[in-house]
Amino acid sequence: MNARFVEMFGDPATNPMRWSETTIGDECFYIKDGPHKSLPDIGKENGGHPFISVRNIVNGYIDFSTARYISDEDYANAIKKCHPEKGDMLYSKGGTTGIAKLIDIDEEFANWVHVAVLKFDKSKLNGIFFENMLNGDYCFEQSQRLTKGIANRDLVLSAMAQIKMYRPPMEIQKQFADFVNQVDKSKLYKISTLQFPCIPG
Repeated sequence: MNARFVEMFGDPATNPMRWSETTIGDECFYIKDGPHKSLPDIGKENGGHPFISVRNIVNGYIDFSTARYISDEDYANAIKKCHPEKGDMLYSKGGTTGIAKLIDIDEEFANWVHVAVLKFDKSKLNGIFFENMLNGDYCFEQSQRLTKGIANRDLVLSAMAQIKMYRPPMEIQKQFADFVNQVDKSKLYKISTLQFPCIPG
């Protein structure tokens, strides 16, 4: 995917196509992290709400299998502080920093302090493009330089907002998103044919 990104947009470090340069802070009107304390796990079987951390952002997916499940009261308080919604961007800021994941699922959940939620103008920035921009070497390397600490690594929100990126015209962003969606569909088709091969009659 990175090769296709560079093919369409050029290397972000040199920006040969002279796209509009900007920052996370300029593009996002909401940059917040979750509660700064661990919340009790009451279990999914007891009606708990998913409460995710960095470990739940795995290989481009939000993995709820190892998530905590918190009470109604804790969930309500958590989303008052930071409310992740479909179409927003998750961005890891504690421990393993600088990993982005677009929220592309309907399931509601809350996030811990080590994950930030970025809300942005979707008429100017395509979520799939934004995710790939943030996960590319240019933005990732900035996130590592801006991360403080050794044992307790932290990418503070004010530093996160300084990360430089670029924003091509929306039409080209959409072309890239269409390509990514097509690749994802092909992967799902291959998986389904491996799991359920056609048996000749």
